[in-house]
Amino acid sequence: MIRMVPKLSIIVCTYNRAHLLLKSLEALFNQTIPKNIFEIIIVDNNSNDNTKELLKPILKANENVKYFLEERQGLSHARNRGLNEAVGQFIAYIDDDAKAIADWAGIIIETFEKIKPQPISVGGKYLPWYEEVPPKWFGDDFEIRSWGEEIGFLNGKSERHGFSGSNMAFLKSILIKYSGFTTDPGIMRRNLGEEVDLNLRIYNDNIERRNSIFWYDPNLIVYHYTPKKNFELNYIKKRSFNAGISMAFIEQNNFNLKLFCKNLIALFLQPVVLLKNILEFKFHLKTSFIKYVQKTNYFKGYLGKCLNFLK
Repeated sequence: MIRMVPKLSIIVCTYNRAHLLLKSLEALFNQTIPKNIFEIIIVDNNSNDNTKELLKPILKANENVKYFLEERQGLSHARNRGLNEAVGQFIAYIDDDAKAIADWAGIIIETFEKIKPQPISVGGKYLPWYEEVPPKWFGDDFEIRSWGEEIGFLNGKSERHGFSGSNMAFLKSILIKYSGFTTDPGIMRRNLGEEVDLNLRIYNDNIERRNSIFWYDPNLIVYHYTPKKNFELNYIKKRSFNAGISMAFIEQNNFNLKLFCKNLIALFLQPVVLLKNILEFKFHLKTSFIKYVQKTNYFKGYLGKCLNFLK
């Protein structure tokens, strides 16, 4: 009997999250397409918990699941190891703390095979999967990552950055062409920029088809784990600040006066935005304040990094 080569390789990189990894894998085992059409590649990035032990019965029971240990620490190293081990013509990445809907893999394959021109990358929406019920002021939009409700190729500003790491897929040939994800220590340390860096490289190198690179489907959904620490103000401030630093590093690499001024103006406008939200009763009062803190810290991180380019 001839064994079918999987069309899709799903790569799950993991580090010390055994309890969440099992939930993520359970969702992948429940995909609606036949198991011989896709493979699951688990890349253990040097976990020191009980990940390997918990996976032993899973590996024995599922022929389409493979396990690899990647000793070089860092998400990019793990992602690239998964790419090197994959046999599918399409590569999908999902985090070890995310649960895919049942037709997730099927949507990815169908999109690559039927959409013309063929997308370089396919992505979808993140919805929160809470550790515990969030406080009233913490709206889902703090954790939702979405490009709207319309299906189609991304365009405009959002097009350049592509999709986020827990719900993105690529043509394998493209990932190989661009040597996968960057292993630059400056980007890897922040764990916020590897996929944006890759997407920008793809975008900047494909001028002739910039409006047909990243295909977005709002029905392609993953539920991403949201621990209770995400409700803490200090965490929100730090996360936003680091996001700003990463974006400055990726977008500029040197000082750009136009981008600097644009973000400086946006920073000074944040009190106006806060006042407008309060007067319009758009959000819970604390929600408006947290959104203000979130935005101001993002711009501070971005602008601070830009000023470092001048040193």
